[in-house]
Amino acid sequence: MNLTRIKQHKLIEKQKNELIENLNKLKFYSEELKESDTTKDKLISIIAHDLRSPLASLINVTKLVSEDFDIMSPEEIKKIMISLNKETELTFESLNNLLLWTKTQRKKLVPVLKTTNLNQLVENSILPIRTLCNQKRIALANNIAEDIDICTDSSMMESVIKNLIINSIKFTKEEGNISINATAYEDKIIIAIQDNGIGMEPKVLEKLFKSGSEFTTNGTQNEKGTGLGLQICKEFVELNGGQIWAESKFGIGSTFYFSLPANK
Repeated sequence: MNLTRIKQHKLIEKQKNELIENLNKLKFYSEELKESDTTKDKLISIIAHDLRSPLASLINVTKLVSEDFDIMSPEEIKKIMISLNKETELTFESLNNLLLWTKTQRKKLVPVLKTTNLNQLVENSILPIRTLCNQKRIALANNIAEDIDICTDSSMMESVIKNLIINSIKFTKEEGNISINATAYEDKIIIAIQDNGIGMEPKVLEKLFKSGSEFTTNGTQNEKGTGLGLQICKEFVELNGGQIWAESKFGIGSTFYFSLPANK
């Protein structure tokens, strides 16, 4: 009888543990489904509002030019085309950020780390967005020494640098300045992207990189965005073994910093 009780007790204990394990699995899957629904809702919201609006503007502008082309002066056409180019580039970057964000939410991105020259990486990042600076007559300076190497995923870091520079362009007035600098330490490199733009108040600054608090604000020329750029920067920097933070003074400007492992 004692042996029977012992066996029954062990069986009950085993079934209890299995039940607890199954409950924990159900809880985990339930949370995953909630996160999945949240991701889908945000995706739909961005497509419906943040991307639909600039695309509608592009349609209206191209329609206007096509209908009134014969009576418009070359100067008017050039002005419209410059504005159209700027809007198209920003919309393209928003779409690119959206695609990257969906991949990070699905855990589909894995960094491929290799030795990379930081100065060249920054130059590659600047090249496709140089026209955005030119359109606002913003001076963009790459002050990084040519002998600094880092260990990183080049594609991810180009996306980070590009997003941070676009953010600075967005909140810097015409004829402003943006500079990119780097400081080397024993085991890491700290990169700083500094602007003399409109800056941020402390309550805005503390929300920047908090998960789930993505927000967007129109720029000095009413530039729009999806609000995902800085969140992508945070996730990519952390995937590459670094950290990201910002300092800002309202009315004076902002500096965004991120660290990466130095090449050993």
